[in-house]
Amino acid sequence: MSRIFHHGYKIGKANIVQVYLHMSADMDSSITLDYSWEIMYNFKENYITKSSFLGASSSKIYYFYETVIDMEFEAVSRNLIYLNDRKRLLILSLTTNFYFMVSKDVIWFKYASNQR
Repeated sequence: MSRIFHHGYKIGKANIVQVYLHMSADMDSSITLDYSWEIMYNFKENYITKSSFLGASSSKIYYFYETVIDMEFEAVSRNLIYLNDRKRLLILSLTTNFYFMVSKDVIWFKYASNQR
């Protein structure tokens, strides 16, 4: 959390989002979720696949020559932030289809949407 709450302040109840993972999702690879559009992004066989939460449709949208180790979805600017097997942290824009290398020699990362 970005703020420290003092006594007497109530934190709101968390919203539960029900997700039905369909059979084509690979649980051993990187998965990230877009809650606003109800889309799941999964790295499978060098492709980033896009699937709906209900599992009704699935499509391959990007091909990579390297393996994606970890990825996160940034909802405000609609970007995929991912770490590849060559220890490079990259950002892929889903609106413009451009990618940008943020840093080299990254072992792991954690994205927090409240830090800008």
